[in-house]
Amino acid sequence: VIAVVPPPITSSRVTCPKPKLSDTKLFTIA
Repeated sequence: VIAVVPPPITSSRVTCPKPKLSDTKLFTIA
């Protein structure tokens, strides 16, 4: 999951070292 590039919606949260599980779910839906 770390290797996967986060969607533009979570790009603002990219500053966080560890993405939240909710963000990963949004990426999976997309």
